[in-house]
Amino acid sequence: MSAPWPATLPQRALADIEETVNSPKVSFDPDVGPPIERARASIWTSQFPISFVMTAEQTVTFENFVRTTLGKGTLPFSMKHPRTCAEVSVKIVGDPLYRIQRFVGKAWLVSFNLMVLP
Repeated sequence: MSAPWPATLPQRALADIEETVNSPKVSFDPDVGPPIERARASIWTSQFPISFVMTAEQTVTFENFVRTTLGKGTLPFSMKHPRTCAEVSVKIVGDPLYRIQRFVGKAWLVSFNLMVLP
């Protein structure tokens, strides 16, 4: 079982979630005839960018979680899906791994991309 999203970090993301579903098929053009489509995999995955407003202390907790618990961001973790509210296994993907920027006052905006795993 993957590690849970820490209870000391915000449990609700900012509302602007745009989820994209990765295509489970591949298409190719044969020498003759219409394009052919085949299943690439038997699993479906989706990805979405996510952002949380955190305090300075919470950003330290987040960075420790990613570096230590998630093996520098290589391991999955569980959290509530922001759209479905179901508990799902996710993994931080992309480069840069995450971004931290000043938000308002003493608050920080922590953003990263997640892939929902099957």
